[in-house]
Amino acid sequence: MDALIGRIVTTSDHHLDGRRKEPEELQYSLAQKQSDRHHSSATFLSNMPIPFLLALLAVIVAAAIVALTLAQLVAISDLENDQVNAHDATRTYNAAVLPLLVAEALLVLVALVDRNWLLAAVAALSFAASVPGSKEIDSVDAYRVLKTVKDRTVKKTAAATLMMAITLWVMVRVIVNGIISSHGKAAAAAVLREAAASLH
Repeated sequence: MDALIGRIVTTSDHHLDGRRKEPEELQYSLAQKQSDRHHSSATFLSNMPIPFLLALLAVIVAAAIVALTLAQLVAISDLENDQVNAHDATRTYNAAVLPLLVAEALLVLVALVDRNWLLAAVAALSFAASVPGSKEIDSVDAYRVLKTVKDRTVKKTAAATLMMAITLWVMVRVIVNGIISSHGKAAAAAVLREAAASLH
């Protein structure tokens, strides 16, 4: 009788140990899947480090140029419509003059390093056009030079939009080239598999 009770107790302990191990095994499995997913993502990005970083930097700089030119254009338009006074409008416009020149020069440098001659040409032309008109506007002369400044700012905004489109195209091209490479295909497939598995 004692032997039978001992066997029952031993069998119960084995079942309890198995149940205790199930959450630990499940936790380990989830941690392993997460680690594999991070590894797959890192492998995917490591296939295109320099071109991807240059394209990303170009997009960020181009977006900054668009934002600065739009800020100048809004300031000039508000002044033209008498929604703000000349002092506030010129202060907003002048605050973007130097950052705009720096951003355009940086975009030219990034395009040259990336050997993107189209972007380099457009950015260089935009920079060359901005230098003569980079003088800050005096609030006293704001209304006198309003039309000239607005025309120049509209052209700069159009050029900035074109540069933004080019940088986005370069970014897409870099990502697609990274995906269609042999290593990129395998890494992208692994990332998609892990993402699909995480949804279940």
